[in-house]
Amino acid sequence: GFWSHLRSFVTTTRPKPSSKRNPQSVSKALTADRTEISIQAALGRGFRVEGAYSRSNAVDLANGSPQLRSPKAVGSASVFWQGDKANLALSLRAQSSQADTAFDGFSPVTRPSYAVADLAGGYDLGHRLVLTARIENLADAAYQQAYGFGTPGRAVFLGLRVAH
Repeated sequence: GFWSHLRSFVTTTRPKPSSKRNPQSVSKALTADRTEISIQAALGRGFRVEGAYSRSNAVDLANGSPQLRSPKAVGSASVFWQGDKANLALSLRAQSSQADTAFDGFSPVTRPSYAVADLAGGYDLGHRLVLTARIENLADAAYQQAYGFGTPGRAVFLGLRVAH
């Protein structure tokens, strides 16, 4: 893991909800301790797995509140398969909820936690051509990576890649 302590940084402020945001140097202190772990393993028969997890505790030392836009937990897990002519990947990524402020810049809100799965694959057609396909947000989950900014629903992509 690691630990960080910030004493002076730049942020944006808004004196009142109707005013425009202004850059401002801040001398208050933030502290964060974070633990990260990752794993990779080949399982045989063309399968491999990868995973990562991060847990942090970021705190505003001026008032003891959680640091805005800093989730406590972030994780991902993927399973990959590689065959002679085809490949597949299934990935899951997730984040815990996080403290934020509403668009007025003052009201505290919480961005909910989320988990999203993606599926991708490819098939070698020969003659240096590879057919690719990807489905993002497999379950068509409604989620936000940042408070108030939604993300697209399920998306399907097809492609043809010319290999060198």
